[in-house]
Amino acid sequence: MTCREAQDALVDLRDGRLDNASELRVHAHLETCGDCRARAKTWATLLPSMRELEPPPPTPLRARRMEIEIERQLSRPAPLADSRSRRWQLYLAPAVAAAVVLIMLASRRHQPAPPASLVPSAPPFATMTSGNANAAAHLAPGSRVVLPAGRDAKLQLSTLASLTLTGPATLLLGGDDAHVALTLQDGRLEAQVAHRQPGQTFTVALPDGRVEVRGTRFVVVARPGASLVRVDEGRVAVFDADEREWSVGAGETHSFAAPAPPAPNPASASPARDVCEAPAVDCGHVTQAVRAAIRGADYARVQSLVEPALRPRPSCRPIVCRTELGYLRAEALRASGHFEDAVAAYKTLDRRDAPSATRQNALYAAAQLERRLGNSVAARADFERALTAAPTGALREEAMIGAMESAAQTGDGAAALVAARRYLSAFPEGLSAAEARRIVDGAVGRGP
Repeated sequence: MTCREAQDALVDLRDGRLDNASELRVHAHLETCGDCRARAKTWATLLPSMRELEPPPPTPLRARRMEIEIERQLSRPAPLADSRSRRWQLYLAPAVAAAVVLIMLASRRHQPAPPASLVPSAPPFATMTSGNANAAAHLAPGSRVVLPAGRDAKLQLSTLASLTLTGPATLLLGGDDAHVALTLQDGRLEAQVAHRQPGQTFTVALPDGRVEVRGTRFVVVARPGASLVRVDEGRVAVFDADEREWSVGAGETHSFAAPAPPAPNPASASPARDVCEAPAVDCGHVTQAVRAAIRGADYARVQSLVEPALRPRPSCRPIVCRTELGYLRAEALRASGHFEDAVAAYKTLDRRDAPSATRQNALYAAAQLERRLGNSVAARADFERALTAAPTGALREEAMIGAMESAAQTGDGAAALVAARRYLSAFPEGLSAAEARRIVDGAVGRGP
């Protein structure tokens, strides 16, 4: 064995990847060659330090996103090349293919197949780490995770989903890699789910309903009679206990409806219709057509599309896009100058089943129009309802300003003072801080 051959095999020797005959030859060479022995000691010192600097492998979620991005890039049509470049590609393609084959053969020659006992097994359904513990627990479908108050745990599912469970909580793992079925009996669960493949499902069951996702980031809180879901990214399908379906998007929160009361005695009740006879509504097509009509200022077409879709549908599930279409109808009425009708349309969205962000936006828009119409009393009431609908929503500051200014416009000094102090407490350097201080200073100057 030459020095070059021995030095090329030093790393494989330390890692135990050489077969018995090659290992004996390397050891025999090292006993007779001082230079190679020194090189072997250098590798023994450097390898541990170099491997500590190796970056951690990507998480399954990041790896899947990389695969999706690579597939997307590969699906793009390649740019057309001129005839000269195509000729070079024809000449180089066999050479490149041959080089790849040689590299693969060379790598396999230095890496014999591991014994059967070392072949990695299939990944577990879920891996859980809790608190500061370094050890990870492997969980199979059917496992139950119970956390006391003040504890949390992180779970990594083999289906490319990251979960954070906060106690007190009870979570049941079910389903398989293609059809994940979680049951959150109690507690808070934050989930980040990679995009699912066609035919795959990911469901979280709660005491008051369930959530179905395809790829998103959301938080669910399970409390009997008070469960909710908040979507941070993407969109989820939410089903109440009575199977009513809602579509909840990013920035929206859905509170599950309380279980329906028991059905009346069939003997004393009149026969009820239990068959939906209304035609189906294609939400994707209708909402897209309505938005296009609004952009084109064709408000008559907006009403002709929205009104049939929002008509009462006896014995039917509410359509998923009911809230979205109602908001678009109100926007079209406002844009067309029908302010009073727009106010009424906005206020119909102040429903318990509507997302809190939508309720706040609608009430704030109604209050703005009411101020424009000179109805400051109603405007102030709707600004306050907008704050109640989403106390920490995106329009919190604007709603506080509107309530303060509306109270001042109606001459209600006490209400204006309360609103001004509330605004300064929340936004001491806000957009209307100077106006709020003027109201407070004026009240102090007048005395009790």
